[in-house]
Amino acid sequence: MRAKAFAAIVAATAIAALLLPALAAAGDPPAARRHDRLVQASLSVPGSNGYLLGLSLTNHRRLKITALPEREQLLEHIFELAGTEYSLDAPQPRGSDGIKASLGRFGRIDLRFVPEEEFEQPAAPLGCKGDTATIKVGTFIGLLAFRGEHGYTRARVHKVGGTVVTVPSPTKKCPDDAGRKPHQRSPHQRARAALTEMARRAANPEAHLLALRASATAGNQRVGFRAERVSGAEKGKEIAFDTFIGTASRDLGPIHEVGTATDLLASGPYFRVPDLAHLTAEAMLAPPKPFLGSATYHRESADKVSWEGDLRMKLPGFGVVPLAGPKFKAAICLDSGCESHGGSAG
Repeated sequence: MRAKAFAAIVAATAIAALLLPALAAAGDPPAARRHDRLVQASLSVPGSNGYLLGLSLTNHRRLKITALPEREQLLEHIFELAGTEYSLDAPQPRGSDGIKASLGRFGRIDLRFVPEEEFEQPAAPLGCKGDTATIKVGTFIGLLAFRGEHGYTRARVHKVGGTVVTVPSPTKKCPDDAGRKPHQRSPHQRARAALTEMARRAANPEAHLLALRASATAGNQRVGFRAERVSGAEKGKEIAFDTFIGTASRDLGPIHEVGTATDLLASGPYFRVPDLAHLTAEAMLAPPKPFLGSATYHRESADKVSWEGDLRMKLPGFGVVPLAGPKFKAAICLDSGCESHGGSAG
């Protein structure tokens, strides 16, 4: 029973870490100072209205709470979902594996960790050869109270199973890395690159990558949208895979909030280019759920670009967020030109 609970927690937090929100690489705070080891406390609890709340505390300081569809829906719709993440600095007392933080209007956390089992396992591929990860399985006891904006989900628990895992830092240098810099790409960026490459090869070894980026800022809120179309030809017929990522972020006092909507590797007429001879001149996008509406990109010249339509997304906490209109800056790039644009959706 304990093993099943541990596996469920790890699965939920791993999926959340993969998909939200840095898949879009938007709104991340500056990198913290380097550690040779990372310590992460994790737990997950069911929230109201079909949400699953995942909570993680990294290096006894960086707290994140992620609201995603409940676990069954998450696993069923892993390539199309919408969720929101809240992050803040919450320094803990030295030597403590507990979690204590004030979330302001969102609630509060005051949990102590009671370990029940501890074991080690090889850390690869996270660490160097011979590195091990230490896993403590136990129970968090105290209070976790959370309420999302407008009550989209709520949770209140006094006892919940969880883990405290110590693993090598992804930026740690291994002995055979002499003269090379540590890999600076996040797991989310590596995952996106792997998905893109998989789609490229599935379509055609000589497939094209077409990427659209749009962004806007209104007051304290920043919005970004990214669409990628990987296409190739097989037996004279075009095959294409589309990926859509929308993000909205804002600062609410000490809490940084990021909402993300994704649809990954969709196959269908969602990202259409009317003129295949001029791929970056015009595009029409109508992404599937969780997105709504459509938008059209048109470039008359380098200085005259339009991105218009009723494209939008509905995010927990943010509500309905527009993704197109005159306030947005937009651009399309092709193949190697996309690399110079970086990985940001916003």
